[in-house]
Amino acid sequence: MSGVLLATQENDGTETEVVRLGPSDCFGDAGVLTASPTPFTVKAPTRASVYEIANDDLVPILKERPGVAAELTQVLARRKAVGQERLERLDERKQRDDNRADRLRERIKELFKLR
Repeated sequence: MSGVLLATQENDGTETEVVRLGPSDCFGDAGVLTASPTPFTVKAPTRASVYEIANDDLVPILKERPGVAAELTQVLARRKAVGQERLERLDERKQRDDNRADRLRERIKELFKLR
């Protein structure tokens, strides 16, 4: 792969960047290894070249070199941990923003005697 790719995920109607991919990164591996659809949308904001390894082409590689599956599993685990951490930070930020809005609303009610 060359260029930059953005993996985004919709969360409460808002599209959020989950990860930015660059040269030597891969994507779609979770879907291939677990036979599950990916919850992400991948877009190229710049010119990019992407190489595809079809499932049928991957099987002989994994049979010949089982260590590749182990390495891919490690990549998936790290990516999942980073993604989970990012989502948790977004939730915390949203909660802080909601709390600020609540405090501001209460302050406005006090100032204008709207109670």
